[in-house]
Amino acid sequence: MNKEVSGFVAVIGAANIDLTGTIKGQAVDGDSNPGEVTVSAGGVARNIAENLAHLGTNCELATAIANDVWGAQLTEKCESLKIAMHNSFVSETQRTSTYLSVHDKQGELITAINDMAVLDSLDAKALASRIASLSKADAWVIDANLSDDALSFLFENYADIKIWVDPVSTIKAQRLIPYLSKIHCLTPNLLEAGVLAGLPVNDSKDAPVLAQKLHDKGVKQLLITLGEQGAFASDGASSAWLPAKPVSVKNVTGCGDAAIAALVHGAVSGLNWSSSCDLAMSAAALTASTMQTNSPLLSTLGNPA
Repeated sequence: MNKEVSGFVAVIGAANIDLTGTIKGQAVDGDSNPGEVTVSAGGVARNIAENLAHLGTNCELATAIANDVWGAQLTEKCESLKIAMHNSFVSETQRTSTYLSVHDKQGELITAINDMAVLDSLDAKALASRIASLSKADAWVIDANLSDDALSFLFENYADIKIWVDPVSTIKAQRLIPYLSKIHCLTPNLLEAGVLAGLPVNDSKDAPVLAQKLHDKGVKQLLITLGEQGAFASDGASSAWLPAKPVSVKNVTGCGDAAIAALVHGAVSGLNWSSSCDLAMSAAALTASTMQTNSPLLSTLGNPA
């Protein structure tokens, strides 16, 4: 049985409606492919918040949505999971973010489109109006969907709070480069790690060199995710190759969000780095084994204290 954590974690970043299409047969470019389309609550920050809730960590979500049907659906979903939404913003003029992804029959991502303009309203001025509440958190989790203005405000003014960061993509990861020394824990994939370290990437064997470079730039802890090859974990004092847990993969979307949520949950629960990393690999595997981006099965993960 998982341990419920007192206090709370503030998660700051994107909340989307996810439109996920999975092709049933062999993908045919430039044509209509038979498959299945599902609609669900998503967004990197929101996904992390849901995973934290399933793991037993109290959390508050600071995001931006619109006053529309999908915004109401996201709010209802979060509140049903006891994710506090009072630090979020509701736009009267924009539309709620959407993320459209297409996957092959193995669940691997083929392509995706994001429509996230509403998140620009979560700027430094908006965050400043919520900072009295956010600064009481035990930790922050930030995604790189945030604007440069928002990231600068958070990193430059609140360095005393431990911050976990999801780089989101190679393009958005570049926004984090000025703030690497202020990041407690970073969870890039291999290509994102290369961008952040400023080094070329050939294959997964480059992970230790990338990790050391990022430690040199000030990042305290790193989990470099490697897909089916697992992950490389390092806290500066020790490092380890972590094999992926054996599961039948149905959908890889959300595995990274599950992993970072488990790392945060482990840390605020008092677990050491090694145990938190093992929990992260289990959370990623459980997520990959279902069609859901956020698996309620995370609630079955006990803390390996």
